[in-house]
Amino acid sequence: MYPRYAPAAALLLLAGFTPSPAQRPGQPREKAVFTWKLGPEDFAWFRVDRKQNGRVTIKNDRTTGRFPRRVGTHGVFGWEVTGDPGYFQTWELSLVPFSVGTSLRDLDRVKVGEKRVRFVYGNLVNYGLVELRGKWKTLSVEDGKAVQEGTFKFYQPDRPVRLGRRIFPKKGGRGSLAGMKLTVRRTFDARRGVIEKIHAVLEGSLSGGQRGWQGPERAYKVEDTYTFRKIFPHRYQGFEKDVIDAIRGGVREIRGDMKRRGRFHRVNPRNKRDYEPGYVALALLTLVKAEVNRRDPLVLKCLNYLRKNPVLNTYSLGIALMAFEAYYAPPGERDDLIAGRISKPYLRHVPPADLKIMERWTRRLENYVDPRVDKGYIARWRYVGERSYDNSNSQYAVLGLHSATLCGIKVPLNYFRGAAAHYIKDQEKSGPYWPMPAIIHYTDLPRLKKEGKSYGFRSTAKTQARGFPYLGNSGVAGSMTTAGLATLTIARSESHMGRVGIRGMRSALNSGYTWLYMNFTVRENPGRGFRWHYYYLYGLERAMELAGIARLGPRDWYWEGAIQLLCDRARRRGGWEGITDTCFAVLFLKKAQLPVVTGRSARRRGKRR
Repeated sequence: MYPRYAPAAALLLLAGFTPSPAQRPGQPREKAVFTWKLGPEDFAWFRVDRKQNGRVTIKNDRTTGRFPRRVGTHGVFGWEVTGDPGYFQTWELSLVPFSVGTSLRDLDRVKVGEKRVRFVYGNLVNYGLVELRGKWKTLSVEDGKAVQEGTFKFYQPDRPVRLGRRIFPKKGGRGSLAGMKLTVRRTFDARRGVIEKIHAVLEGSLSGGQRGWQGPERAYKVEDTYTFRKIFPHRYQGFEKDVIDAIRGGVREIRGDMKRRGRFHRVNPRNKRDYEPGYVALALLTLVKAEVNRRDPLVLKCLNYLRKNPVLNTYSLGIALMAFEAYYAPPGERDDLIAGRISKPYLRHVPPADLKIMERWTRRLENYVDPRVDKGYIARWRYVGERSYDNSNSQYAVLGLHSATLCGIKVPLNYFRGAAAHYIKDQEKSGPYWPMPAIIHYTDLPRLKKEGKSYGFRSTAKTQARGFPYLGNSGVAGSMTTAGLATLTIARSESHMGRVGIRGMRSALNSGYTWLYMNFTVRENPGRGFRWHYYYLYGLERAMELAGIARLGPRDWYWEGAIQLLCDRARRRGGWEGITDTCFAVLFLKKAQLPVVTGRSARRRGKRR
């Protein structure tokens, strides 16, 4: 068995090896012969094929073998293209995030010569400090096509490396990439204005790099081929129809999965780690948000299952509360919130029997707070009330408690304030400074379009970009940053209703939005590669919708995530791989989360008062 992370050493490192010529003062600029024909928000879609040690492991975006699975959508948005295809660009080989558990943001600094390149990767997952040296050249320019090739070699430094003013400390890993060679060849088609094909070969002797394999060096070779498929214009005609069709396909997929034997098994009250109620609750939440009839047999079956079986862990409790709240939500509520006709969600009218069940779930969540902290000041959760915490469980606990308040259940304000205090404390302590992106609410869009204003930055003043980790020292990730933003937005809303402020809230939110913008991508989970990818997309939807955000600066987050999901469907008339990813995808496409911040102007709020 060969290391699954081996391609990362080449395929992600090369992704940023030469910035745009405009970003390299003092360096000679090669004349651009070809020009991209891709709008800033258009999407160019590629097909991927892979050979590993001579055996086909990925064909037409699907793994080979007994149980083939999709490996994700590969493409590029126009805003990622520098405009000069004479240079390799940062997006090109980030098309393979499924093969690595890291992201391009870790590429720290690049130093480029006219034809030679040297750059350092400070901490490549499983390999530590890695240095890459090589050169590129144009092989031919004829018949409207340019063929270019880059050749590179990997080095594993045994001492700290200096690059410009930055010093990278020596850091080892479980394996070594020393001596590995990478060759990349690409073809640019001037007629269509796109890169037609990318072919990359990584070969050499590889040692270690994966848990469970610490053996000697082995010969290793992987070949990736990316072939251009199609360009999707920004919100093309028929986009909404395709979204509706994908949602319906996801519902069909859920119906099929819920028929599996054992899906509605009886829960043992002693087994607090039984997550079946959580899966059923997630399916129920998705069906309700997808506007499946409330009297549908599957919806009623899910409801009755949750009523009759104990729900015993944080994830399941949070999602069950969200599902019941969504079931009793009035129709048309989201439209009223987005239009600013109401300032907060309506109160749900829950029958006494179900309200009693929800109150029991709520009290259980309150009792699951980490016992090491004072509940009056800090609130954080793990799975079943352990003396520990993680920011994923904590997020779902807060979402569940928020749903409980919408149903009229009294939740002490200190749980929301305590959760906010915990996330603010757990946020990165420092980060790079970057202009704060404009936060554009849905109510701002008509005015900005009418005035012809661009979607840019709030000001030229820079804000520290600081993300959120899964645990305090585990490294920040996109999925956890969206969790932090969602939790802080809910806590701010609940605190405003209680007329109580939270110290550090504005700074934490601004820093979180700036980090998310700096690292924004829908191809992968920033900081975690392809791991928890759909979980991140659903988290992105929640973080944006809770705050009523239509665009994060110039990024149309919904369009980018939706086209990624539309291209990534496992079956033409079905959903995605597995019930969990299918539910996350449908919830994203449906914009399932209700806003708690409507973006209504102070003038309008004053009139209503």
